[in-house]
Amino acid sequence: MAGSEAEERIRAKVEASLRREFPDARIVHEVNTSWGGVRMDLAAVRPNALTLVEIKSERDVLKRLPGQAAAALEITGDVRVYAAEQHRAGLKLMSRQHLGMVWNEDRTHGRHEPNPAYCAALRQCRVMMEADEGFADIEPMHGSWWPRRVMEHAPDPRSMLEMLWAEELRDLMRRHSIGAPPRANRTITKLMAQENLTGRQIREGVCAALRGRPFARADEVAA
Repeated sequence: MAGSEAEERIRAKVEASLRREFPDARIVHEVNTSWGGVRMDLAAVRPNALTLVEIKSERDVLKRLPGQAAAALEITGDVRVYAAEQHRAGLKLMSRQHLGMVWNEDRTHGRHEPNPAYCAALRQCRVMMEADEGFADIEPMHGSWWPRRVMEHAPDPRSMLEMLWAEELRDLMRRHSIGAPPRANRTITKLMAQENLTGRQIREGVCAALRGRPFARADEVAA
């Protein structure tokens, strides 16, 4: 499932970066954030944590990024955007809530001019720009506060259940000895899982499913 040459160039660099950062991760490509939902380009799936990545090459546009970022942040606090240098100005604009001050004629009163391109979700993502040697944070101080930002915005683990296929959801229930009615549909099974499983059990269960699920493009199934 290859993309454009430009996307594949960045994808290869991102994959190598993720392997260095997360040596125990299974790297998978084209991951849905929910049943039939938004698809992210890459994921680094560890035994108990998940990083989701969107790639924007010079051949891409940023139009879908707000929806992609918002959907990914429902799943994990560690969402990253890796982009070609051509998108720097556009990404910086999207991260600005206001364009500046608008003053009245005698400059006694002013108001902030809202930015119609502002994307609140993007401010919760780590944005990395392509550089000669790998990638660099879009802002010099970005990397220093990023670990804290991830913890501040870690979502409710129950939202991760949306990533599971129906059989994966039933298997998660069975492994924790939670019985569901034989004819229970996916919605009922999911509600029972939310009621009976802890956040850690859900997070580890979803990661285990993704580490064992077949993908068109991914590392071999993780142990």
